[in-house]
Amino acid sequence: MPRIRLEPKTARARRRINDVRWAMLKTTGAWTNCWDILEERAAISADPRQGPFYLVAPQDAADAERDRLSRWIHATGDKNFRVAPITGKAG
Repeated sequence: MPRIRLEPKTARARRRINDVRWAMLKTTGAWTNCWDILEERAAISADPRQGPFYLVAPQDAADAERDRLSRWIHATGDKNFRVAPITGKAG
């Protein structure tokens, strides 16, 4: 499964990443800065722009938490996050 790193560009993005960090710490006792790309689409109903869009979830999230913590992001022009590809061994 491909992995990326989400870098916050706005205060809203920093809050979202913090929310995920605390949820991960409560459920797994650990937190990672890597996100798994679960799905890629050319368009989604929540955004009128053309994609690609990624459905991402925190790496190592439990299955029950994965759905709750996942989010759609624009792969190249997201207004809240910068998408950084991870090369080599991530962790």
